Amino acid sequence: SNPASCRSSITVRHQASSENEMSSNTAATTTLTGPQWFQHQISITAPSRGCHLITGEVQKHIGNDLSKIRMGMCNLFVQHTSASLTINENADPDVRTDMETAMNKIVPAKWNRDGTFRHTMEGDDDMPGHVKSSMMG
Repeated sequence: SNPASCRSSITVRHQASSENEMSSNTAATTTLTGPQWFQHQISITAPSRGCHLITGEVQKHIGNDLSKIRMGMCNLFVQHTSASLTINENADPDVRTDMETAMNKIVPAKWNRDGTFRHTMEGDDDMPGHVKSSMMG
């Protein structure tokens, strides 16, 4: 498979509490609306194999909902079996490079050619990608 053409479909679901729900006003002046759910499906194409920031893409798709949320939780679900999500530092771009280097040392692509892996028909990065995504969560 061509890693540059891999698309990950990500379902973003976030539960929010509205301003009314979080208000400290008395029950006589506040109507509790209950949890609010917003759900979006977005598709992200990785420019290449490696570690990539997706925060901006996610924010772009949920941005209209953010003004309605005072407190909430965002769940991301990746439907691609050899992609995963991890939370890391963003201040230094070397972190992404170092993460990719470390993962490639832990699960080298050569294992696809030296008999370590049996599932090898989808390219050198496929089975290593499955292992890496399972390790990352």
